[in-house]
Amino acid sequence: MGVSDRFDEVFSALEQQASDLTARLESARSRIRELESTNQELVARLTRIQQMSGADGGHSPVSASPSDDVPEAVPVAFEGAEAGSMATSDDSDVSLSFVPDRPVASDELPPVPEESSTPTEQNMSEVVETAPLDPVQEDISPQALLKQWYKRYPKTFFERHTRPLAIGIHEALAAREPYSEKLIRRALAGYVNLPRYLKSVRVNAPRIDLEGQEAGRVEEEDARHAKEQLKRLQDRQQEREAEKQKLRLAQKMSELAHRHQR
Repeated sequence: MGVSDRFDEVFSALEQQASDLTARLESARSRIRELESTNQELVARLTRIQQMSGADGGHSPVSASPSDDVPEAVPVAFEGAEAGSMATSDDSDVSLSFVPDRPVASDELPPVPEESSTPTEQNMSEVVETAPLDPVQEDISPQALLKQWYKRYPKTFFERHTRPLAIGIHEALAAREPYSEKLIRRALAGYVNLPRYLKSVRVNAPRIDLEGQEAGRVEEEDARHAKEQLKRLQDRQQEREAEKQKLRLAQKMSELAHRHQR
């Protein structure tokens, strides 16, 4: 097979990929239009119900704004202060909560559990919240709070070498920090979801409290879950790198085809 034939095959494959992507994009746009139409119908229906309720009870109807009924979802996992660390999620993964020692399937996220008398490490990262933070807490982000902890608790939170945290450490933080428990949990989730933290969760490794003192040991099940979680993060990173490589190759082939046509 000659170079020209090979080039024609590659170019045809690229054209087919472009056609497939265009079709998928159009399908997504159509779906968005359908959802927007459905949303408008639901808002109109809610407005009518509120007006009827107001007429019956003597109360003025409440404005049916989407923001009043559907609270904004709070993203869970983030990279924190670790520059250059492995990204934990792309646009479709940002809202997922990954439990470092006991991960939850991305399509089966549970609601935030009520506080039990016996805290578990699972509480540290099960922070899928639907309610926004209190206004007084919105002046600091989870990332910024985590950076403060690096300085305030240098024997517990580390920017490089990392050690497993004590079970229930979120309660100790809540007792000391002047922030809401929601914000504390989000900042803590950003730390325990880092690849370097997951690597530190090994069998029988000592856990530490806010003073840097030993507070229990990592059990075999915890280490196994952390290892599985780390592998998922690494697999997603490899998938993203592969996609980037495909895009770079497609761009180079397109440039080559353009020069060949001239």
